[in-house]
Amino acid sequence: MDHMGRMALMCLAFPETQTLDIGKCVLLSMVHDIAEADVGDITPEHASGVSKATKLALEEKAMDRICGLLGHPSIAALRLKSLWDEYEARETPESKFVKDLDLYELCQQAVEYENSQGCQTLQEFFETTIPRILHPVVKGWARDLMAERRARWAERGWDNYKDVVPAPDAVATPTTTNSAAPAKANGLPVRVYGSHDEEAQA
Repeated sequence: MDHMGRMALMCLAFPETQTLDIGKCVLLSMVHDIAEADVGDITPEHASGVSKATKLALEEKAMDRICGLLGHPSIAALRLKSLWDEYEARETPESKFVKDLDLYELCQQAVEYENSQGCQTLQEFFETTIPRILHPVVKGWARDLMAERRARWAERGWDNYKDVVPAPDAVATPTTTNSAAPAKANGLPVRVYGSHDEEAQA
């Protein structure tokens, strides 16, 4: 719930825009993970062994039960299911923006965990999350967050830091510079991907 609440606050703090319905974004933020109340937070297939199709089926069943508690087909139940379906379809500007907030807020939590626990084992998480952020403003937030992370690693004298950056706006397909001649940013190795890859979706 903290995750969804923080996303909603990010929406409320977002500058006025003609391309996004901020009220809708707040609602999407508050319902997007509600099925997890029944099924838990199922991680991507490579980590959990649960296929994307199975995950969706479990969450659909959970939403049917939750909506039933609201007296389906009541207005409340229909509204809840409609919002959840919109987020899952990822076809509207609002749902795409909220997905980016979802990714960004999870990265915030990961940085907070690194800072509080002295953890150095979350690199793969950042590499599979930050590059999937597509909205230009949220990309800027992600760059600032990674700059904060880089500075904290330097302060602590931790080795083996790898910088992670959002994909350039012009990149339409996933790419990687994790090769024999890796790209550099501030003298550090950089991985660049760049896709709202549904297969990796949390």
